[in-house]
Formats: sequence, structure tokens, C-alpha cells
Amino acid sequence: MVLPSISQDLHKQKAYSQAMDIRRGSATVALILLATTLPVASAWADSDQPDSTNPLIISPYKTTVDKFKMEMKQFHDSLHVREISRASINKVFRSAVTKASKEANLALKSATTVEQKNAILTSRRNAILAAVAIRDRAILALGPMPLPPAEPEMSGFKEKKDKNDKNPGMKKNGKNLQGKQSKSNH
Repeated sequence: MVLPSISQDLHKQKAYSQAMDIRRGSATVALILLATTLPVASAWADSDQPDSTNPLIISPYKTTVDKFKMEMKQFHDSLHVREISRASINKVFRSAVTKASKEANLALKSATTVEQKNAILTSRRNAILAAVAIRDRAILALGPMPLPPAEPEMSGFKEKKDKNDKNPGMKKNGKNLQGKQSKSNH
């Protein structure tokens, strides 16, 4: 039976460590960006008289949209880090399978009995199963897929009145907001 060599195990640990280093690095970058933007936001909030002509006053919706954009960028960054980690895991997996197959093919050339051939094929199959188990554990260690942030909705913010709306109290069914029928529908 061919067992994965120590160097393969070290290589897998190294790939996993690299993936985690990338994750930590992106989290560090996100924290640095957040820390550098917080003092600017507090400086904006310190203005004495809020003035509607002041370009530094931001509408609540725009603030929410900006937050959404930042969260979306973090989401894409985390997807990218996950893809890099997954590619590394799959590369290690493919190399383990290739190595097991090459070793089995070399051993099969020198095997003379059916029992020897069966033992070689069984060891190859076991090595591949071990590689699959290691790959699956590494992918599980990545954690769940990151979820995209929810898009901001206008419902929580003041909406501008529609200039084309001649009768703002009317609904499409012809009833006004108090539930009475309009005179035009009789």
C-alpha cells in the first residue's frame, strides 16, 4: 500500500497555511481601510451648523449605498481569496492523484502475478481515496461560501414626490386612502 509521503503532507499544510495567510491579509487590509475612513467620517459629523448647501452632508441613502459598495467589495475579495485557496487545494489533490497513478503504473510494469497487480491497484485506489478525504477536509476548513450583502432599499428613506402624480391620495383600484370610492369611477 502506497501512503502519501511526508513531503506531501507538509506541502498540503503549507498550501493551507498560505490560504489562511491570504485570508488574514485581506482582513487586515479591510481593517486598515476602515480605520482610515473613520476619522474622516467623524470630521464630517463635527460641523457646527448643518447646511443643506454643504457638500460634506451626505443623504442617508447615499451613506447606505456607499456602505453596500464597501461590503460588496469585501464580498468579492473574500470570494477571490476562497477561489485562490480552493485552486491551491485542488492543485495539491491533482498532484497526489498523479503521483499515486505514476507509482502504480511503474509498479505494474514489474508485477508478474495477479496478486501483485491487485495489491498495486488497491494501494493506488487507497492513495486516491486518502487524497479525496484530505481535499474534502481542506475545503470544509475554508468554511461556508460568503454571502453577498443585501442591496439597500429606498423604502426606509424619504422618497421624492412624483411630479406627475396629480392625485397622490388615490390608489390604482380607484379607492382613496380612506377606503372611499372616487367620484370618477361611478
